[in-house]
Amino acid sequence: MDALLCIYKLKLKLEAMRTELANLIAVKREYLSLMKELQLPKVNSPPSLSVVISFLTFFFLLEKMKHSTFYDTLSIYFQKEVEVEKGEKGFIVRVICEKGGDKLVSVLEVFEEMGLTVSHARVSCNLHLSMEAIVVAEEERALHAKSIAQAVTKAIERQ
Repeated sequence: MDALLCIYKLKLKLEAMRTELANLIAVKREYLSLMKELQLPKVNSPPSLSVVISFLTFFFLLEKMKHSTFYDTLSIYFQKEVEVEKGEKGFIVRVICEKGGDKLVSVLEVFEEMGLTVSHARVSCNLHLSMEAIVVAEEERALHAKSIAQAVTKAIERQ
């Protein structure tokens, strides 16, 4: 029994590491895109407003990373993100947002109100709330990914 508990804990730690790696990759992408925007033209013209804003954003993020925890820096990027796509057996729903409140409960309530059943889900609440779920309609009716995404986004914003 102790071995099963140990394996379960290791699986949870592995999932947390995967989530953190995904977050780091997202931060890296953001920095790289900001760096591309920071490349100033070689002519002697003043930089555009978008270049100045990108430059200031980049240094703001660097300063924030120096003086805060990793979670605080990530919260800039993961205020809320909801993706819904049509899958083979229903819809695949991905949610990333700040943890706190009853956001997960609200999302599950939205599924229930829309007549959706969760057939499989993965949830992590280490640095932020991260959920990936496969939901299937209980009844045959026309549901669109966009309407599900809007309902889930509203549920998260209410918290």
